[in-house]
Amino acid sequence: MADKRPRPPLIGCSPLLRPKSPKLCDLAGMSELRTWGEAFAQDLLAFRENRIRWEDVDPGVVVHGPPGTGKSTFAKALAASCEVPLIAASYARWQRHREGHLGDVLGAMELDFRAAESHAPCILAIDELDSIPTRRPGDDRQAWWIPVVNALLERLSGAIARQGVAVIGICNDPSRLDPALLRAGRLDRLIYVPMPGSGDIPQILRFHLEQAEVDRLGDLSRFSVSCFGMTGADLGKLVRDARRHARILKRTLNIEDFYAVLEPRKRDVDEDRRVAIHEAGHAVAAVRLEKADGMHVSIIDRGGGSGRTFIGSGHQLITRDSFTKTLTVLLAGRAAEEVLLGSISGGAGGGPSSDLAAATRAAIDAIANLGLGETSSIVWYGTSVMERPALPYRGAMAKEVDVILSAAYAEARALITNDATAVIAVTDALIERRCLAEAEIRSLVGSGRPVRSLVD
Repeated sequence: MADKRPRPPLIGCSPLLRPKSPKLCDLAGMSELRTWGEAFAQDLLAFRENRIRWEDVDPGVVVHGPPGTGKSTFAKALAASCEVPLIAASYARWQRHREGHLGDVLGAMELDFRAAESHAPCILAIDELDSIPTRRPGDDRQAWWIPVVNALLERLSGAIARQGVAVIGICNDPSRLDPALLRAGRLDRLIYVPMPGSGDIPQILRFHLEQAEVDRLGDLSRFSVSCFGMTGADLGKLVRDARRHARILKRTLNIEDFYAVLEPRKRDVDEDRRVAIHEAGHAVAAVRLEKADGMHVSIIDRGGGSGRTFIGSGHQLITRDSFTKTLTVLLAGRAAEEVLLGSISGGAGGGPSSDLAAATRAAIDAIANLGLGETSSIVWYGTSVMERPALPYRGAMAKEVDVILSAAYAEARALITNDATAVIAVTDALIERRCLAEAEIRSLVGSGRPVRSLVD
């Protein structure tokens, strides 16, 4: 007689978790992903109550974005909210299985999917999904990657069912994924997790703090401006570092501990004023040219010595006028140094994220890809132009880029000259407060005022 006793659930290659927290409601800075997760949780409940079929539930999603933005945390929050187990897999775990030969990797993948099915309903999260590259003809490791990709495709759909198993793919760069992974019925939804916005940072800080600490610190909105540009992981580290600073001083955590670890060294007075003038130039130009939505400015030295001006990207149609204004804002920091101090520093230049690099890339992109150049040429050069700007940046295009940047810089100098008093007002406020939000900057800028130069 056949043994009809229920079999115990299988144990996979990767750890099986039963997270209780955080929940989806605790997450900040990922509104689109939270909306998807909440809808998925409702569908999963309906499936468990036999009100809908599994075919009516989203089969999974690819979550992508910069490192540290909480993509893996989302998988735990989704499992906690749905009250289902989570298998935390990755290609690295699969390759560490046994001897790591191809058969071992495929076996580990199979084992995790079978374990997820035995615990269904279950969430299987595959971290670092972009470690599994697309199948490319001519790739010297094609003999390895084709079976890996094909096995994953087979498990995501096809003859082998995965009833009750939702797959969450997690990666930084979805362009590396094989297109077949993203086709309808597999991981057919891509959701981007952005850097935290200004309204998200206080909530993320509160998540990492104890309730007694939150009560003692009070409103974190003002301090949050100092943290703009930090990921959720960065904010968690900031809380740990601030606690350590407080412990060293043998006191309870307070806001000064956060500022102390945010800016462990202070610039000298002259350097600090130059940095403030530079960032104030960006800020005033952004307000005057209506490019200041969501702007935050900080001169807190978080490493590298420079300040930061953050402006919301928005989804505006790019025209020649809007693109020219963007260039003017990018170059207004350098212009402020020249107009108000009579000299310039290398603060506008440097790496690929510097003002000059960003302005040059934008000018090349406008000419080579968007058809917004001043000449009659509307040749499209392709995205490789942005990856290797030195190739097209010669001849007629080099001259046109130089003309566009020179005109934008002249406009920036004229704007700063006419608005010097507003730039100085923002500068003084930055030196005193170290960071300013959009509303504070707009209040300081106000209407245009007479010129006041700082040149001796």
